Amino acid sequence: MATCGNGDIIRSEELLVASLDNFLTKLLDSVIRENLGDETIQKIEARLLEKGYSLTQAINEFDPFDKTLREFFGKETDEILLKIFNSAFEMKKGKHGNPKSFLIKNKNFINMILSSYSNEEKREILSTVSESAFSFSSILKKVNLSQSTCYRIVDSLIKDGLLIETDKYKESPKERKVSMYKSTVSLLDIRIKKSVIEMEIHFTDEIIKNSRIIAEIMFLSGKPT
Repeated sequence: MATCGNGDIIRSEELLVASLDNFLTKLLDSVIRENLGDETIQKIEARLLEKGYSLTQAINEFDPFDKTLREFFGKETDEILLKIFNSAFEMKKGKHGNPKSFLIKNKNFINMILSSYSNEEKREILSTVSESAFSFSSILKKVNLSQSTCYRIVDSLIKDGLLIETDKYKESPKERKVSMYKSTVSLLDIRIKKSVIEMEIHFTDEIIKNSRIIAEIMFLSGKPT
């Protein structure tokens, strides 16, 4: 199991949830603000603050955001949430109806992802861990970066949901267990159609399965209208 800075154990399921939901939170935050407007957002943020949450924290855990939204909109909440989700991305499903990939619609978020992959240092790390998980020391050996720069970028990629710290370890020469890191994106497909950029992102099945936000989307999508 992985541990956080204060020594608390973090279960693998929590790590998997955090990875994709961190990614989706950044996307949904901007889309929610666009859809609900400044005045409504200010009221929601004030209510969330009373509960001890920022808007970003509430979206990431989702249940606090969902409950607060229902305080304001009641029965209309499901419709509002589906509109927000549909404004953010199109979720493509596989043969058995499970999420397969995400077609991103929000231009600002597309630019953020493109910025990460166009950054040579970030791309170098993401490419290194695209197929297999590596420890930090192994990543450092494979990239042309200083230790401090590599650590900063790894931390940034985790916060963006593009990199996950897994619960898999390997024994180091000093017989210490070390965290392993892997890219959450299994495939990134970028297309340009009539001057419009489309970005389709595939995540690993395990990461999709453990996402709170995706579970809510699937639930709402399955509700009768």
